[in-house]
Amino acid sequence: MKESFFRSVLPVPSAPGKYKGKGTDDVRVFQKEYVIGDEGLSAGALQRIFQDISSLHVDQIGMGGKDIGLQGLIWVVTRQTVQIERMPRPGEKILACTWPGFTRHMLFPRYYSVLDETGSERIRGCALWAMVDMATRKMVNPKDYGLSLEGIVTGGECRLPAAAGKLPVEHGMEFTVTEEYLDSNMHMNNTRYYDLAESCIGGETEGLRLCSAATEFVSEARCGDRIHVEWGREENRFFIKGESGGPVFKMSLEYK
Repeated sequence: MKESFFRSVLPVPSAPGKYKGKGTDDVRVFQKEYVIGDEGLSAGALQRIFQDISSLHVDQIGMGGKDIGLQGLIWVVTRQTVQIERMPRPGEKILACTWPGFTRHMLFPRYYSVLDETGSERIRGCALWAMVDMATRKMVNPKDYGLSLEGIVTGGECRLPAAAGKLPVEHGMEFTVTEEYLDSNMHMNNTRYYDLAESCIGGETEGLRLCSAATEFVSEARCGDRIHVEWGREENRFFIKGESGGPVFKMSLEYK
C-alpha cells in the first residue's frame, strides 16, 4: 500500500484541544492519505490504517510509544467500533483522519473518519485506548505520570464502542500465536484479531460486504499462546470469540 501526506480537507475544529506532556504543539486533527492496493481493504487492513495514524499522531504530540515507554508505559486498545458505508476500492485514494475525544475513567477515546476523493465520508470509527504499566500489565492513571490529553469535538464522532454482543457459537478451531502476529508490546496486535476472525468466517461471507464491527479486547495473547476460537452466525451477523485460560477477545462483524 503506497502512502503519502497531503493537504487537509477536513474542517479544523473551532475549539481545539490542548495537549499536555512532552509535546506542547496544538495538534488538532491528524490526517494521512493512502492508496488502496490491488488486494482491496480487509477489516484487518482498515484497522492497520487506524493504528498507523494513531501512532503517528501521538508521536507528533509527544505521547508516542517511545515517549511513554521512558516511564514504563504502553498504549493498548480495549474496545473498537467501526461503521462502514462503503469500503474503498482497489486503487482508490482515501484520506484517513483521527482525533482524540475526552478522557473517560482513564480511557482515551480516539475517533476516526475515512473520506474518499470527493470528500464524502465512507467510514467512521472509534477506539478506547488505555495506558498500561509495561511490567504489571495493569491500567494506570496517566495523571500520576504527569500526562494528559484533552479531547476535541468535531461533530463527526460516532458512538463510543459498546460490548460486542453475543450469538450462539457453532464452529471452533485452535490458533497458536506466532511471532509474526506480535507488535512492539510483545503481544498479539489488535489488528491481527480481525485477520483471524475473517479467516474463520471467510467462506461464509462470499458476495457480502462488511458494514460494521465491534470488538472487545479482554486480555492479551503472547507468543506461543494457544487460543480456542469459536464463532457463530445469525443471518449476516457473525460473532467470534477467543479464549486462552480465560476470555481474550470478542468480536461482532455485520455484513450486507
